[in-house]
Amino acid sequence: MQQSTAASRSIGLPGASLIACVCLFLSAPWIRGGNRHLAMAVLECMGLLVLTGLAYRALLGPRNLRRSHPDGTGTNLATWTPWLLVIVLSSPIWITALQLAPIWNGVPLSATPQATLASGLVGLLCAICMLTGLSVTHDQARVLMLAWMLGAVLQAGIGLLQLGGLSALDFGLISPEKVKGTFASKNSFANFLVLSLPMVCLFGLRALDSRREARPWLPWAWGFALMVILAALFASASRTGIATGILVLFLSFVMLTPSRHPAHAWVNGRVAALGFGIFLVLGLILGGIDWLARFDVQQLAADSSLRAINRQGAWLGAVDAWPTGVGLGGFRSAFPHYQAPELGLFLVDMAHNDYLQWLMEAGVAFVVVAVAVIMLVVRQFISLTRRPSNISRNHLMQSTQPMAIAAGLGLLAIALHAMVDYPARIPANAMLASFLMGLFLRGNRLPQVRGRVATPAATEAQA
Repeated sequence: MQQSTAASRSIGLPGASLIACVCLFLSAPWIRGGNRHLAMAVLECMGLLVLTGLAYRALLGPRNLRRSHPDGTGTNLATWTPWLLVIVLSSPIWITALQLAPIWNGVPLSATPQATLASGLVGLLCAICMLTGLSVTHDQARVLMLAWMLGAVLQAGIGLLQLGGLSALDFGLISPEKVKGTFASKNSFANFLVLSLPMVCLFGLRALDSRREARPWLPWAWGFALMVILAALFASASRTGIATGILVLFLSFVMLTPSRHPAHAWVNGRVAALGFGIFLVLGLILGGIDWLARFDVQQLAADSSLRAINRQGAWLGAVDAWPTGVGLGGFRSAFPHYQAPELGLFLVDMAHNDYLQWLMEAGVAFVVVAVAVIMLVVRQFISLTRRPSNISRNHLMQSTQPMAIAAGLGLLAIALHAMVDYPARIPANAMLASFLMGLFLRGNRLPQVRGRVATPAATEAQA
């Protein structure tokens, strides 16, 4: 069945913008995870090209944005609460505008306007990534995820080479941490790798399940990529990164392994447990056992105590600055007033809890955005659990549902990591998480059968 031209043009990125988005995703982690002004300027220019493509497609057929793409994987905005999406996607603009506007006796609410503007621009880039995840077609989403996973494998390879002590691979950064890729810290590096783990598992399991004779090497390639990422993750010795990595790896095998028997629904417990165990052991062997020292009880207690003091100061700052906040990016300048003596004279520029830091910087605006995100996530989670029981395994594995689940697992990893660290403060990690959020919220659509969305009857007939 032929679909209308307007419907096919209403979703997805134009070719030039797709190339710009691939370049954006590949280059994001290479200069301290984008956490430098020049790097961010380049990334923001690429983001504007992507936004231009999205705006072009939206203006080309605005009435058709509520329809699905002909491949059955387009964004169906009519199924969501539009105002929640508007609040989240536009939050960098309206929060920055409110904090920079001279509405308090002619003085901006933010005490650090330049830092607030810079943070707002980073937030805008993250909103573009989320909008991209919402809008691209299924094939384009695969291309962009392949770019991210290629970047993760390259970062993992650099991290493993750094174990050799070659100073050139430190890229001019003096740090006691050996394995960190091109990031400034091992924790940001580890979180970047963990965010990619569910997608690597998904692509590997799909390649293994399809058994394509033309490319029998493909499952081995994905297995090698998974081993490299796991080895670098363990070599990084990041405690939270390793813990969240093991968790999402286990959940990925359990939730994304297709069942060989229809009665087993969609989880094959034996295959999932075997695969998880094999890759976990291989990662432990290749990554070494030096990371075990990081889980020493005394060291854990000492580090937890210092971070608890740090978070207490951030909470006091958030209470004092309520409801306006100190301004996006203003934590570094405002926190010394609340810094406990136990932290010494060191400059503390992160709260080691992204939620508290956002609360201190944005105040009630962060609460509004957080509530909107939670409502969207809960609604989509409920939608993903309502899978038709009589849809065949092959069609289900080619639908958008497994990709949405893998994206959700990546979001779970960064959400847990953000409780004890600052992964969302690293632009590359924040951009990837935003793109995963867009993929997660894409919807629960099944593939098409000869131009039509696959229904249970059509699926069974083709099977």
